[in-house]
Amino acid sequence: MNKTQVTKLKHRGWRVIYIILLVIRAILFPLSKIPFVIIIILLGYYALAINDQGQDLMAVFTAKSIWNDRYLIFFEVFLLCWAISIWNVARILLTAANLKKLVETEINEEELKNEHIYDIVNKKNWVVASVDPMYKKVLTGMIEWTPRVLAMCPYIIFIVGYQKQARAFESVNTANIVVIVIIAILHMFYMIFRKWLWSKLSRKPSAVIGPKEKEYPMDEQKGFADAVRHSRMRVNTIFTILMTIIMFGYSLSAANSTPSLDGKPGLIILTGFTVYTLFGLVLNLLMNRYKVPVFAITVFIAVFFFSKSNNNHSVQTLQTPSDTMMLHTRIGITDSAYASYWMGRKLADSTFNRDKKNQTVFIVAAEGGGIRNCYWTYRVLDQLQKANPKFYDRTFAATGVSGGSIGLGFYYNYKYFFDQLIATGKDKTRLDNSIDTVCSADYLSRVTYGFIFPDLVQRFLPWPFDSWDRSKFLANSFDDAFSGHLSKKEEKLLTNNYLAMWSDTATAYKHPVVLFNTIFNEDGIKAIFSPYRLSDTYYTSVMDILYETNRSVPMKEAMVSSARFPILTAPGLLWHDTLNSKTKHLDPAKLGHISDGGGYENTAIHTAAQTALLLQSTIDSMGLKDKVIIKIIYIGTGTDAIEIRNKIPAAKMIHEKAIGKAYEIAWLNGAVNTIFGWIKGSHNLSTRLNRNLSVLQFGLKTRNKEENLHTLPLGWFLSDTSKRKIMDQSTYRNNSNNAFNNALDSFKTLQ
Repeated sequence: MNKTQVTKLKHRGWRVIYIILLVIRAILFPLSKIPFVIIIILLGYYALAINDQGQDLMAVFTAKSIWNDRYLIFFEVFLLCWAISIWNVARILLTAANLKKLVETEINEEELKNEHIYDIVNKKNWVVASVDPMYKKVLTGMIEWTPRVLAMCPYIIFIVGYQKQARAFESVNTANIVVIVIIAILHMFYMIFRKWLWSKLSRKPSAVIGPKEKEYPMDEQKGFADAVRHSRMRVNTIFTILMTIIMFGYSLSAANSTPSLDGKPGLIILTGFTVYTLFGLVLNLLMNRYKVPVFAITVFIAVFFFSKSNNNHSVQTLQTPSDTMMLHTRIGITDSAYASYWMGRKLADSTFNRDKKNQTVFIVAAEGGGIRNCYWTYRVLDQLQKANPKFYDRTFAATGVSGGSIGLGFYYNYKYFFDQLIATGKDKTRLDNSIDTVCSADYLSRVTYGFIFPDLVQRFLPWPFDSWDRSKFLANSFDDAFSGHLSKKEEKLLTNNYLAMWSDTATAYKHPVVLFNTIFNEDGIKAIFSPYRLSDTYYTSVMDILYETNRSVPMKEAMVSSARFPILTAPGLLWHDTLNSKTKHLDPAKLGHISDGGGYENTAIHTAAQTALLLQSTIDSMGLKDKVIIKIIYIGTGTDAIEIRNKIPAAKMIHEKAIGKAYEIAWLNGAVNTIFGWIKGSHNLSTRLNRNLSVLQFGLKTRNKEENLHTLPLGWFLSDTSKRKIMDQSTYRNNSNNAFNNALDSFKTLQ
């Protein structure tokens, strides 16, 4: 090989590297002009193909056929609309972008003089530059194809999510994925040949339509109209805006309907992606026009100037005279007094017998886990009641966290209102079917709508809109589902006072106590909604919410406050009355924030053990030590043995200052403070418990088999597939969950 050949090889090698670098640069340049489109696509991939809640939404496509399900048809139409909006917005933004970065070097005066054009250039005050033709060709191709490739992303996300679920089942509806692939191919065909198609449809030769314009002008198009005109996307833009308005209208209607099993959260999520893709177009054009980071400035103002005054997440309260009377009555009933009254009543009505040994009193602990554990809690309680008709009457208390709290709230309110509903002529079988629907209905649609639309918008406003609180959206959906399916939506049964179940003298002590666990973020301690006053004797360093706030709450608020899961719902702001030193009047003041009880302890066994201490003390004082034994029923996730965490935090009751600005960090603040709350003063709970106390566990398998890729979701939507799996596991002797069968066998031996 001679020197010339070596030189040529080196030249080719450098040319290959040069071309690779050109391609990388040509890819990154157009993507840098459409950041919001990229971000939303990534969010879409996470929402539908990664997290278990999104995958459960995708499981619908493996369980149902598109030919007889309206939701699936709408989903595919909305997916197409999102893809169209991506293509449309990317085309406009890349047309509006400044392509002068194509310039590599400015030609100097000496070269211009050699070419005899210096005088003309100098007179016109022009700047002459050289452009790399290879880079221009590659970049032009990338700008032409980037919108088309990005428009395929929604279909790719769908295919990935579908395949994850398809591998989990033996039989799937393959027609659903075939339809999506066909739509994607037709969409790509249209994007490539749309000019030719329009010429054929209009029956005019291409030349008549007009001279070919430059695809991407060098100068940026600052105006929206100019960008649309130069990108030749006028018709597509009008269509995109109209379809987005229609999608938003449908989502608004779906979010406000009574929650049922035909969930529509996927449609609302796709609407959000489409709306904010268009919103990103507006932001990008504003930044191009004014050369300022509009979005960054808006976020800065919202976080540092508006967050203190626009917190719309106050805990809902009731202030009628009857509600106030219930609250005042509660203050006089301590936990030990309530336990004594309860045991006395149960002895009087022969629920327990002084002369009989080994009678069991139950305390239920329901683990958190969204709609999954809500439905599992209801199913287990229903099975236990069928196995032992005395179970309800012998249950002293039920305590829950997050989804477990919602299951407890639905089940025990159903039992509370049952006689009233029967009296109105309702059929028991119908009611049983209705409560099953209530505990598995779609609660994701309304809270998702509130999260991505009204509540997000109000974060950028200087004042709060209380009705836009996404946590209230979730609480109201609980009430609408419960009231709408069991009676009438207008009755608002869960808007009743949380204390009403235990304040009715006619049914006093008939219903088990329901304790809803939360975390008080400012101190990192457990905070509980309870129908009796919590003493430090048994509930050491636990915040008694109703006592410290001196405000009654509706049942739906107690339920949702225990389930204020990070991000999707917001921390609830508590208020209390404080003496004004100037006016000498009581003025409302911020006390602090409460969040999902799972941030403190997600099994609820900790509170159950504290309640067992209370009840054991009462049993001993009444001479029933060998007559009545306590059994904690743990309803949770997983079939491995659970340990009782025998530590009680000794956190302060003098609270830290309530968080003002950036209240969303209450989650992090609460998690950090919880760690120190456990360290400050732990006690060995086991030495104070009855040695015979044990936990009977009813664990739910989130996966039946390791190779089964379908995971029961953590969130507020339950597909038919997931519901059937939970239902199967809670059917005695007719399921693969041997742990459940064994636990139920043990339960049946209890007296």
